[in-house]
Amino acid sequence: MENQSQVDNWRDDLNVSLNPKFKIADGETRTFAFLDEGHKYKHPDFKPAVIFAVQEDGKTEKFTWFVNAEAYGILNQLRSLGKLTGLKVSVKRTGSKKSDTRYEIKKV
Repeated sequence: MENQSQVDNWRDDLNVSLNPKFKIADGETRTFAFLDEGHKYKHPDFKPAVIFAVQEDGKTEKFTWFVNAEAYGILNQLRSLGKLTGLKVSVKRTGSKKSDTRYEIKKV
């Protein structure tokens, strides 16, 4: 099982500018491409996150996708994809509340 120190070593610790938030609703599947490899993000009012710059399929606007740094299931899926920059994926979210939310990620 992973721990916080492994999450802190996610990729590069860089200052990044935030785009509008990219959200995936329960029961929704969205297709997008990663524009970077992800970065740690710490905010004094929220839990640590790993953030990704993404661009939805067929659109020009860039978004920031926040993934909880303690969401090891989704982080492991992302890590198993290898290099993320330029990778197009389809992400399906299931669950009706935070405690049972699950993501399924597939390369497109």
